[in-house]
Amino acid sequence: MSGWAADPATRTPASTVVIADSGQAVTTLAPSISRPDVAAALNLSSATAGFSYQAMRDSDAPLTAYQLSGDGKLHPIAPVTGPVAPSVRLSDGRVLPTDPAAQGAVDVHTAQRLELSQLDVPAGTDLSRYSLATFSAGDAALGHATITVTDLFGEASHEIIASQLPGQGNDLALRVGSCLQWHGYDATKPLYVMQTGGTPATGVTLSGVKE
Repeated sequence: MSGWAADPATRTPASTVVIADSGQAVTTLAPSISRPDVAAALNLSSATAGFSYQAMRDSDAPLTAYQLSGDGKLHPIAPVTGPVAPSVRLSDGRVLPTDPAAQGAVDVHTAQRLELSQLDVPAGTDLSRYSLATFSAGDAALGHATITVTDLFGEASHEIIASQLPGQGNDLALRVGSCLQWHGYDATKPLYVMQTGGTPATGVTLSGVKE
């Protein structure tokens, strides 16, 4: 989700953007992205009115973005993507009232459903010795799927990504040995597999041992 938040009464960027699930804040953030187009259109005192939010969630419930304006109320940011609650409780315990009058704008709002699992790596395994990781959905074809391996969510530099197109076989063979990220993973720490599309992978086989 990304967009901009500004108070039309004070002609300043909003101090705070709140992302909420019904009446409970999921996160709060301050606008930090320059939006000279918005500043010019609204004659703002500062162009730093843009915001961006991305996260993985274990719920399909729609989120609502609000901006905290000079009147002390949370105004939904249009277009409203979720329910507008009478008030929103922040993580610090404060409860802020809302005003249904929308302000700001959500320019981009996308949600993608994915399967998340954790690799069960046997103790003492040296991942760097293996050059191939083969993902399988058992007897079913994996289908059109994209699989991401990572040890740290939200950090693209830690991700190994591969895609499987329909008709390319039941399994997805990922040449992890040629990826710098693979050699930096610590087998004693959790490794995660994220998948979008296709039949959910149920197993992974490491092979291609380097002597």
